[in-house]
Amino acid sequence: MKISTKGFYAVEILQALAAWPHRAGKREANNLPMTLADIEDGLKIPRDYAERILLRLKRAGITGSLRGNAGGVCLAKKNRDISLADVFAAVGEDIAPWRAAAPKKNAKRPMICPAHPVWRKLYEHNAQFLKRTTLADFM
Repeated sequence: MKISTKGFYAVEILQALAAWPHRAGKREANNLPMTLADIEDGLKIPRDYAERILLRLKRAGITGSLRGNAGGVCLAKKNRDISLADVFAAVGEDIAPWRAAAPKKNAKRPMICPAHPVWRKLYEHNAQFLKRTTLADFM
């Protein structure tokens, strides 16, 4: 499993959003929006890249946005309801431990990998770990 910059940035952005109300001096969690400028300045993530990541997270229902002068980005769910599996799926991360495509049906010699059962177990273990690990675990 190789996590790209997009996956790391998505987790960093969500960590920042989860911590944002506390940094802003508010007790109510997940209700104070963070601006793209705050994300760009605080996390040093290029604005256009952060926008693309946030759009994917919004489509997945992980983040929301508010318009206007007091607008910005906020979490759409509670920290404990956002799993890493959801985040990685939203931004298109592939957690499979193999790179080869599935063998074709009409192949003369199907590709058989003797290690595939081991890779399958690793994949299942990683998938369960990512489903159990939530944003709350980072706080």
